[in-house]
This record gives sequence, C-alpha cells and structure tokens, in this order.
Amino acid sequence: MTENKRNSESVDIPLFMRGEIVETTIVDISHQGKGIGKINGFPIFIDGGVIDDKVKIEITKVKKNFAFGKLMEVLEKSEFRIKPACEISQVCGGCDFMETRYDKQLEIKENFVKNSIMRIGGFAEGDFKFNSIVGLPKGDELYYRNKATLEISTGGNRLKKGGTIENLEEVKIGFKARGTHKVVHCDKCYIQHPVVSAVIKATKNFMDEDNISAWDEKWAQGLMRHMIVRVSESSKEVMVIFIINGKGIPNGEKLISIMDEAVYAEGYFLESVCVSTKKDKVKNGEIYGKKVEVYAGKPVIYDEMMGMKFEVSSRSFYQVNPKMTEKLYSKVKELVGATENDVILDLYCGVGSIGICCATSAKYILGIERVHDAIVDANRNAVINNLVNIRFLEGKAEEVLPMLAAGHGDSDLVKLVQNANTVILDPPRAGCEKSLIDSVLKVSPEKIVYVSCDPATLARDLKIFAENGYELVEVSPFDMFPWSVHVECIALIQRVK
Repeated sequence: MTENKRNSESVDIPLFMRGEIVETTIVDISHQGKGIGKINGFPIFIDGGVIDDKVKIEITKVKKNFAFGKLMEVLEKSEFRIKPACEISQVCGGCDFMETRYDKQLEIKENFVKNSIMRIGGFAEGDFKFNSIVGLPKGDELYYRNKATLEISTGGNRLKKGGTIENLEEVKIGFKARGTHKVVHCDKCYIQHPVVSAVIKATKNFMDEDNISAWDEKWAQGLMRHMIVRVSESSKEVMVIFIINGKGIPNGEKLISIMDEAVYAEGYFLESVCVSTKKDKVKNGEIYGKKVEVYAGKPVIYDEMMGMKFEVSSRSFYQVNPKMTEKLYSKVKELVGATENDVILDLYCGVGSIGICCATSAKYILGIERVHDAIVDANRNAVINNLVNIRFLEGKAEEVLPMLAAGHGDSDLVKLVQNANTVILDPPRAGCEKSLIDSVLKVSPEKIVYVSCDPATLARDLKIFAENGYELVEVSPFDMFPWSVHVECIALIQRVK
C-alpha cells in the first residue's frame, strides 16, 4: 500500500478509499471514546487518539458523511497524552482514556454532559445551573472498582476432529478486545480492586493445572464462561460468581481453597462462591443462567456506606465506585431534601441504597425494582438498618407504577403513589421507558431527582419532562468511571407552579 501524499488544503471534498493513508489532528472525542479528526470538515473517527495529537491513520471504513480510521502512528504527541499505566490498554476495550491526562478526562466528560443536555435536550446554557464535574483526588482514580465481570475463554481457533477437540489454546481471563469478540487476558487491571487480579491468577492456575476447559465461542462449548468478582472495602468480604456451561466445577474444592488463599493474602476474606449454569448464547448482555446457587459460604456479602449497612447478593445492582458513590448519594440526598412530610418513590431502586440513605428524613419511601434478588436484599437492608418507613416492591417500574398510579392494586400502595411529592429515578443506560415517564407525569410530583449513567438518554428524558410542565433546575456530573468514556450525572427538575 503506497502512502497518499495529498494534503487537506488542496482537496475540496475528501473522497477517501479504504486502505488510504492520511494525516490529521485529533480535535475532539466522541461519546464512544473515539478521537475525531477532520479533513476539510469531513470527520474521521479514530480509536486511540488523544485531543491535539497529530496522527497518521489508515482509513478502514467510509460512509457518506464520515469515515473510520486506524491509528498507525502518533506524529506529534499532545500535551494531554500520558504513558498508560496498563500495558494492554491499546487492545483491551475497557479503558478509552488510559492515555489521556486525568484532568483532561474530566474536562471532556463535563463537556459530554453539558453538550448532550443542550443539543439533545434543547436547553440553553442559561436555563439551568450546571455544576463542575466531581472527580477523584490523585491516587483514588486507580483500582477503584468493587466489581469485575470477566470473560473466560480459549480465544477460539480450535479444531474439532472425530468428536474431540484439539489444539487447545491457553485459557484467557479478562475483557473483550476493542471492537472484537476475542478475549484479552488480564493478569492485572488498573481500575479493578487488587483482589480481582488475585482471583484471576488463582483461577487460571487452577484451570491450567486441572485441565478445566474454558468457553469457546466458535464451537459453543467448554465449561467456564464468565467470572464475576465483588469486593466490599468496608467489611473486607469477597464474592466470586462463576457462570458455567455444565452442572458443576470438577475438583471445585481445590479452586475454592486456592482462591481463599489468594484473597486472604490481599487482606480480604472469601465469604461467598456462587455458580450459575448457562448453556445458551448471551443475549442483551444477560450472562447469568436462570438460577444462581451458593457453591460455598454465604449468599451475600456486606457493605457499609453513608452510615448504613447493606447486603449485596450475586445479581444485585450496586454502584461500583465506593468513594464516588458517597459523593453521588450525598448530592442526591441534598437535592431530595426530604422532610417528615415527604413521600418518595424510588424507581429502579436496586438494593435500595439511595432510598435507604434518604429514609431517615422522609415520611415514607416506596422502591420498585425488577430483579428479584435485589428486592430481597433491599427489604433485608431496610430491616438491618431498623427502617420502618420504607418498602420495596418487585416488578418492572414501567409496569408497576402505571398500575398503582391508575388506582389498581393494594390500596395502601395506591395511596402512597398518589401522594408522592418526590420521585427518584435511577434507570439503566437506556433511560426511562415512555410509559414510566407518563406515569410519573400522572403522579405529578413536585420534584424529580434523576440519576443517569448516560447523558444522551438523560437529555432525551429531560426534554420530555420539560414539554410536560417541568423545568430543569440543576445538573451535576460525577466521574464514577475514571479512564473510561462513561460518566454519571444527577439532574433536578421541578414542576412549574
């Protein structure tokens, strides 16, 4: 392939060909973490770029209004480019910003949120209060995650002859490579808790020594598929969940013993080992089988946050960054501003952590969550914290709230919903279902505190509320996920009187 020497000044309309080599400067970062270079205004999305890098790239795909490029060489390094702590960051799909200075990451994410609210939501800059992003102090931006979801794989490319499997590749435990389904082995992850690395090494050694097969995507066979590790910093308890394609783990007692020693060496305690069997393909990101069974130890681990105690089970949603979660929830509690007269609806409540942190000031809180294990945890957490003014219901918020808002179901619950003056929303990345928003509008609370992990879907939903009698008051971004492109934010909206 010969290098194309044309420069952008001599070209009116860039007509790129796949495989063409061009030079550009990274001028922005997309919401997917890709660098954006432009030639005569024509955008090119590039993996691995840092703002102000001058780069040489190979065009990999061309569309009508944009193109994609592969980074070949950094010709002039940006002042914001740093040497990545992780040696596999360029291939692993987990950390988009590992080569970007932390203060620049915060600036990029703050702009993500502000631009989304204005561009998608249709709000003007002076319409609402926008707070600077809350980041982590130096040193806390690494090893912050208390939960890791890991792939276990052979990496594919195995040959099947006469019913046997040959050319077995080395077991890999880690994350999918950027833009592929191949697994990158990760002995040490710089954003995961150090206990995670210890469990990875122990599990890999066990599988290698005992010839335990890993999942092979190509042939759809192999025993070990996924591993989830949860760590509580407050109780020092650790939970490990294995997703397997079979009925059990051969010589599992040995695996537990090896993991126990590895975890203890880090100053923690292996309190729970669970197994879930899944034989079909992963759809919509659901890696668990129908049931999760306790293999050894307890079904839960314990954590403490904002003076409250929490049980966390295998499938429950629980925030992954403990230090930033306290900052986030403190802001939620401030915006909710609960008094003894307030009835609060906590929708998509998970294990009830937000509602429980607000319950000591409120008259009553009703939480709704679709994950059964999370609701069990939430009600147990209410009991553990001696709270009698909070209750959690199992079900999809999109289905339960419309029913209660319409006056159907338990009369006490109907009364709570109809008298609610505050709603807390903490939906998944896809945002709120339209039916849920319609039901919240029917309840017509005085204020809504919306916690979001996706600025785009947050902006979309805020626009709907603004078109139906609410005004946006305040938005606050939080860097819950350093080194990745993701950002958490809180919005306060109030009913127009």
